[in-house]
Amino acid sequence: MIIAIGHYKLDVDVSRTRAANSLLKPPNQECECDVCQNFAPSISKADSKILDFFESFGLDPKKASEVMQYGPVNNGEMLCAGLFHIVGEIIELKESNRNDNVKISSYEIDSEIILSERFKVGFTSDCSLVPEAFPKPHFQLNITILLPWVMDYPPED
Repeated sequence: MIIAIGHYKLDVDVSRTRAANSLLKPPNQECECDVCQNFAPSISKADSKILDFFESFGLDPKKASEVMQYGPVNNGEMLCAGLFHIVGEIIELKESNRNDNVKISSYEIDSEIILSERFKVGFTSDCSLVPEAFPKPHFQLNITILLPWVMDYPPED
């Protein structure tokens, strides 16, 4: 399926992504740190626009390949980044300040799309931490999201 989003044109195999994603464990089952423990239950409560975004790619938002926290929990919220992998290819990236197309190869793409004041995304063919045996070709979804702290204990400093 071809998905055009922001500056990107993506060729996504939704069914293969969904199948590969179903085999992954959420970070809170793999790691005991605060960000991993909070990420899956917190992102599950995201608004429907965010959850629909993940569904359109065949992704379970609770099953990031990696999550990271930027700074401390502030006013009951934590700023997180996450990496997800998608079966398919980035087939086009249009630079926002130019009309011509940029061919994609294996290098980092720094072109985020703001989907809401709490959620930004970007894609790259330069993948990190790809789960073992994840189907090829694949590319990476990088997210930045502001999530509420939902655990019943205070976060570590």
